[in-house]
Amino acid sequence: RQPHPEPSSAAERQAQIQALERLRVRGQVYCRKCGISRCELHRHLREWMASAGHGYEYCSVSAKYGPPAADDAKEFCHLRSPKKPHRCGRHTSRGGRTPPEQK
Repeated sequence: RQPHPEPSSAAERQAQIQALERLRVRGQVYCRKCGISRCELHRHLREWMASAGHGYEYCSVSAKYGPPAADDAKEFCHLRSPKKPHRCGRHTSRGGRTPPEQK
């Protein structure tokens, strides 16, 4: 037995070529913002959310963008309770958060 058998017919060879073509990346390969082929999208999102006028920041515990933490909050995100693994101790307060005043 050969370690890598050759396709026996032209039809099998064509099927193998088509299988390789399906693996090829189609469409846009490079990022429109930075021009890098393997850019880190989370960095662009952080920039866009911060500059959107709302001043959102990313919470690593809840894995989403939201309003910034209070001034007296810790510098890092942390679990508030093991019972609620998606609640951040930095971005939530015990007394409830009052919405910012609209001007």
